Amino acid sequence: MTGRTGNIRPVLLLVALCAALYLPWLGAGGLTYTEGHRVIPAWEMLDTGDWLVPRLFDRPYLRKPPGMQWAVAASSMVFGRTEFAARLVSAVCATGMALAAYGFARAWFGRRGALLAGAAQALAPMFWEADRSAEIEALNNLCVQFCVLAGIHLLIGRGKRWGVSGLLALALFGMVVAKGPAGAPVVVASWVAACIVAHSLRPLFRAPFLTAVLTGVVLSGAVFAAIAWRLARIDAEPVTQGVGEFMWSVDRLPRILALGPTGLLYALPLSLALLPPFSRRPIVEEPSDARPRAQAIALGCVLSLVAYTALGIDNPRYLQPAFAPIAPLVGSFFATRTVPARGALAPSIASPVLWGMVLVIAFAGFLGGYERPRRATSGERAGELLARAIPHDAEVWANEVVESRPETLYYAARGADATVRWGDRRQVELALASGRFCVLRTDAGPESELLGRFELERIFEGEGHKFAFALVRRRDAE
Repeated sequence: MTGRTGNIRPVLLLVALCAALYLPWLGAGGLTYTEGHRVIPAWEMLDTGDWLVPRLFDRPYLRKPPGMQWAVAASSMVFGRTEFAARLVSAVCATGMALAAYGFARAWFGRRGALLAGAAQALAPMFWEADRSAEIEALNNLCVQFCVLAGIHLLIGRGKRWGVSGLLALALFGMVVAKGPAGAPVVVASWVAACIVAHSLRPLFRAPFLTAVLTGVVLSGAVFAAIAWRLARIDAEPVTQGVGEFMWSVDRLPRILALGPTGLLYALPLSLALLPPFSRRPIVEEPSDARPRAQAIALGCVLSLVAYTALGIDNPRYLQPAFAPIAPLVGSFFATRTVPARGALAPSIASPVLWGMVLVIAFAGFLGGYERPRRATSGERAGELLARAIPHDAEVWANEVVESRPETLYYAARGADATVRWGDRRQVELALASGRFCVLRTDAGPESELLGRFELERIFEGEGHKFAFALVRRRDAE
C-alpha cells in the first residue's frame, strides 16, 4: 500500500464505518426532546428567507446562536424538510471528527495508529446520542476538536502552518456560532496546556496562530453585529437564555464536585487514552514533536475538567467538548516504539479488535435499548391527533407547550395547514380573550390557571411526553 492508494484507503474505511454507525434508521421517528428547538427555526429560515434571526413559530429565538439552524437549513435544501436531513448534520460532523482524529494522529504519530484513532473517535459511546440527533452538540464538538488540535499543532513543534491556521479560524468561528462560549474552557485550557508543555508563552505570538484567532474573532463579531442590527428592526421580543442558568447552585454542589471523576467514567473507554502521554515510553522517534503534542492534549483535557467544575457545571453531558480532541492519543499509544507486552497494562488495551467488537455490540444495544424508546417519546403522534381538531387554515396560540415539546405543534400545524404563534403569557391571555384558538398545558403550571378564568371550550385534549394539553377557545367566540 503506497502512494495515493495508501492515503485514501484508511479514509474510505473510516467513512464506511461512520456511515454504518450513523446512517441506519437516522430518520426514524419524529423530532424529540429539544430537536424541535433546533430544527423548526431552521425550516422557518427557508420560509422567511431571514438567515440572521432564527424564529420559532414566528417569534425570534436566540437561546443559542444560529449555527445549527444554518446547517439544518442547508441540509434540508438538499434532502427536504425531513428528520433524516435534520439529523444528517450531526452524522456528517461525527464523520468529520473521526477524519480529524485520523488526520492529526497520522501527521503527529505516523500511520501505525492513525486509523485506530479515527475508529476510536467514531466508536466512542459518549458521542453516539449527539451524533444521531438534530442537536447542537455534534457540530460544537467538531469545532472544539479542530480548535484544540489545530491550536496545538500551531503552538508546538514544526510542520505546515498556514493551512492549519485557516482551519483554526473556521473552527473558532463555527464554535462561536454553534454554541457560543460553551466550548471556550476547553479551547483556552488546551492552549494553556500547550504553553505549559512548551515552557513558554512565545508560541501564542506566532503569526499563524494569532492570525487565526483574530480572524475567528472578527468573523464571529461581524455575525453577531449583523444579528443585532437585524433584530433591532423586528418588532417582537426575542427569546433568550443566560449562560448563568447552567452554573453554580448550592443544591447541586455534590454533583459539581464529582464532575471530573464522573466525566472520566462517562467518557470510557476513550478516556483511557489520557494515560499513555505521561508514560516514559518513547513516541515515534525522539526527539520529536509527538510527545509534547500528546501531553498538551491530555493536560488540556484535565484542565478543562477543572475549569468546568470551577464554573459550577454538574452534568457530565456538557463535558463532551472536553473529550472531543483526545482520540488522536489512541494513535500515540500505537505509535510507541514498542507496544507493551501482554500484562504490562490491561491486555485489552493493546487489543483494538477486541475493543472494536465490544463497542459494536454496545452500539447495537444503544440503538435498540436507548435510541428507539427515546424517539418514541416524540410529539409527532400527539400533533397528528391535534391536527384533526384544528380548523383548516386557523391561527393557534401557545406558550408552555412550545417550551415543552414544540414538535407537537409543528406536526399539528402541518397536518391542519394552520399557523402557530408562540406568545408569552400576556399574549396568550389576549388571544383567549379575543376568541382565538389556544393550546394550553393542563397538567400543571401557570397555564392551568387560565382554564378557570375564561369560559373555555375544550375542543381537544391530548398528552405529550410528561405533560397534558388541550386545544381551547372561548365558548362565546364565533
